[in-house]
Amino acid sequence: MDELSALAYECWPFLLALLGVMGFWFFTRAYLDRRTHYAYGRQFARPLVMILVTLACTMVLILALPIHNEIRLQILKIFGIVISAMLAFSSATFVGNAMAGFMQRSIGSMRAGDYIKVGEFFGRISERGLFHTEIQTEQRDLVTIPNLFLASNPVTIIRTSGTIVHAEIGLGYNVPRQLIEEGLKEAVTGAELSEPYVQVVHLGDFAVTYRAGGFLQDVKNLITVRSVLREQMLDCLHKRGIEIVSPAFMNQRQLRPTDLFIPERVVTSTPQVSEKLPTKTFDKADQAEGIEAIEFKIGELQEKLAATEDAGERKQLETEKKRYEETLKSLKKE
Repeated sequence: MDELSALAYECWPFLLALLGVMGFWFFTRAYLDRRTHYAYGRQFARPLVMILVTLACTMVLILALPIHNEIRLQILKIFGIVISAMLAFSSATFVGNAMAGFMQRSIGSMRAGDYIKVGEFFGRISERGLFHTEIQTEQRDLVTIPNLFLASNPVTIIRTSGTIVHAEIGLGYNVPRQLIEEGLKEAVTGAELSEPYVQVVHLGDFAVTYRAGGFLQDVKNLITVRSVLREQMLDCLHKRGIEIVSPAFMNQRQLRPTDLFIPERVVTSTPQVSEKLPTKTFDKADQAEGIEAIEFKIGELQEKLAATEDAGERKQLETEKKRYEETLKSLKKE
C-alpha cells in the first residue's frame, strides 16, 4: 500500500500535466477551427500552428515524466536529435513547400477557381494548402502540385475578369490578305468574342501565319470557346473558298489548276458548334471558389459587427451573416 501511495505521489504531476496538455491541445484545435472557419485566407496557417503546439505539448510531457533528471535530459537530447534529423532530411521539400506556400499567399495572385497553367498541368484551382495546391483538370481529375514546384516554375494565371482567346493558322501567299482577315474576323465574332482582331505573326517560306482572337468575359467557358473559335475559323475560311493545306501537302494525281482542296459544304438546319463541357467538369473547383468567396464575405460581416454598436444595424448584419453561413453549410455538404 505504501508503494502504491509513493508511486501515485510520483506520478500525479505527470497525470496532471497530461490532462492539461490534452485539454490545451483540443482547446487550441477547436479554437483554430472556429477562428478560421469563416476567416478568408487564415486556414493556411492552421496546420503550422498545430505542428508547433504538438511539439510544445510533447516537450512539456517529457519534462513532467517521473524519472531522474539524467534520463530526462537524455530523452530530450534524443527528441531534439530526431526533430533535427527530420528537418534536415525533409528541409528540401517540407520547409521548401511551406515557404513557397507562404510566398503564394503573400503575393495573393491565385485564388480558388482560377485557371492556371504550370509546366504540363492545366486546370482550375480546387484547393490550396500549406504544402500543396490542388487543381482540377478538364477531364475532372484532381492533380496535387507541390507549392515548391509552383514557386520554381513559371505559372500562367487566367484572370477572372476576362482573357484573350486566340488561335493561329497558316495560309498560302496566293490568298489575298484582306479576304483572310475578313473571314477570320467573322470567325471571332461567331465565337461570341468581343473586340476581334487579326494579326500577321510570321512570314514563312511556304505560308503566312495569322493569329485571330478576341476578348472573353466569362472565363469559365474558356475551353469550349477555344474549340468554337477554331471551328468558326474552318467554316468561315471554307465558305470563302480558301484552302487550308499543309506546306508539305503532296498529291500525285493530275489535277486542274482550278481544283480546290475544300471539303464539300454540309447544309444543316442548325449551326454545328462544339457543345459545352459537362457541368460537373470543374465541380470541386466551382465549389472551392464559392466557399472561399462566402468565407470572405462572412469575415467582412464579422468585422462590421465588431465595429458597430447600433442595435438595428447589428441585427441586420447578423441576419445577413446567418444567411451566408447557411449557404456555406449547404455548399460544404455537396
